[in-house]
Amino acid sequence: MDVRSVVLKQLAAIVTESSPVPFPAEVSDEMMLDELWLDSLAFVQLLTRIESELGCGPLTFFEGTDFPRTIGDLVKTYQAQAAA
Repeated sequence: MDVRSVVLKQLAAIVTESSPVPFPAEVSDEMMLDELWLDSLAFVQLLTRIESELGCGPLTFFEGTDFPRTIGDLVKTYQAQAAA
């Protein structure tokens, strides 16, 4: 299972459902998550969906030590957790 594909699929779904801006046709790892206008509830829903699909989730998000700022940060954090 490709972690990046799962993260992007779930991110696109949450943005479509919860954000006032459309999900961009092209995204880069450098794109700031703030640009997608997700509120805290939508972000938690995103993490829950990714965790459900991958079977793992980084607790560091909730500990405040590794909060992702970009799409690349989000992908890398899940990739590291999946490899652990």
